[in-house]
Amino acid sequence: MARFKPEKGVVITDLAGADAALAELAALKREQEAVKADANARIDAIKAEAKLKVAPIDARIKELEAAMAAFGVTRKEEVFKKRRSMPLVFGKIGFHKSVELKPMPKTTWEMVLEKIKELKIVGVIRIKESIDKEALKKLSDERLEQIGVRKVPKDDFYYETKVQAVSEQAA
Repeated sequence: MARFKPEKGVVITDLAGADAALAELAALKREQEAVKADANARIDAIKAEAKLKVAPIDARIKELEAAMAAFGVTRKEEVFKKRRSMPLVFGKIGFHKSVELKPMPKTTWEMVLEKIKELKIVGVIRIKESIDKEALKKLSDERLEQIGVRKVPKDDFYYETKVQAVSEQAA
């Protein structure tokens, strides 16, 4: 069973009260899961319905975008002879300059990455760094002290519910 840390709330004064609270928690969690399952089923149904309704719209959008692109390319010399864009009543069409990077022939992006590392070119490789606290827990106290970290023991209360027992009692 999963363990949970409780939040402040009702005062329990004896083991019978604690057991009653566990029974209520298990029942409430069962009810919570049932509500979530029902909600997820309805959400999935709504998403499926929306996907069916949107499919022909998406297809028409792609068709029109392809037609617009074909028009622009085939009429580039005629329509865009003196200007890069053309304002229309319902929008604007045009061409814009851009740059696309591609590896040289017989070169892959992996080869480019290795070459960047070899030449020590700075600022062109993305690296996201973060501390793995679970891995830090495995280090010795001396090593942790060297890097400015300390272990602070704490004793967290937890509880486990027996959902099966509540299910059997409800039946």
